[in-house]
Amino acid sequence: MDINVPHTEIVVDTDKYSGNFERDMTNWVFGVLEEYESEESSPYFVEDPSTAWARENPVTYEEGALTTTLHEEYGPTWQQIEPTPGWINDGMGHHRRLAEGEDPNQPYGAYQSVRWTFNRILTDEEIESVRLRVSSFIDERNTRMADSNRDDATLQLEGIRVYEVVETRAETLRG
Repeated sequence: MDINVPHTEIVVDTDKYSGNFERDMTNWVFGVLEEYESEESSPYFVEDPSTAWARENPVTYEEGALTTTLHEEYGPTWQQIEPTPGWINDGMGHHRRLAEGEDPNQPYGAYQSVRWTFNRILTDEEIESVRLRVSSFIDERNTRMADSNRDDATLQLEGIRVYEVVETRAETLRG
């Protein structure tokens, strides 16, 4: 995708390390799988009609609005994890909220957010469908993990950020 094209990015902020569930969330919200995944290997795979606009059309092969980004380790991927504002990591994997007045410029971010990039500006209805699917994923995951004793079993939604990205300036710098 050309990042200079006006487009929407949605970031879901949670209270847990997102590397443990970002693919499951994407499978549930958008009904897409990574190249190495199958419907059998993904317990959260659902092709909900409310987010069909995000997927490739299986009849016409018209591309969906959800785009892949290049991950250093995994190659093309539907989602990215990223640091969550207001949270820090002590460098040993322990995440906590920043204390009142604490310097937010810490050496380690707490990667508790999932980012999706789209190839166009989304409508309000499309954004709302993502919000509803994210909420239903968290409810479903918490139900499935209710009997787990893992410390990350219960997931809480901290917020959803929506960005409309439009290029306002482009420069070519030469040395």
